[in-house]
Amino acid sequence: MKFSPLSIKQQEFSKSMRGYETEEVQAFLEKLADEFDNLYKENEKLKRELDELNIKVAEYKRIEKNLQDTLLKAQDSTSRTMESSKNKLTSW
Repeated sequence: MKFSPLSIKQQEFSKSMRGYETEEVQAFLEKLADEFDNLYKENEKLKRELDELNIKVAEYKRIEKNLQDTLLKAQDSTSRTMESSKNKLTSW
């Protein structure tokens, strides 16, 4: 059974001779429903924030990959340039 603030507030119990005080139970259910509603809203907010952060992480990973590729190309280019320079010097 899934709970919602409304289902908690509307919950009814059967009455018995030696049962609980009805108003006390109702007051408790009201407080419980309010707290449940607060937690539900906070959970929804945190889910949205998590989704936003996951999008940002994916973007940062893409940028990191591009930077790594660029660095590898620069290192390769530098190595080839140095090799070419060494070959020119040794051929003189």
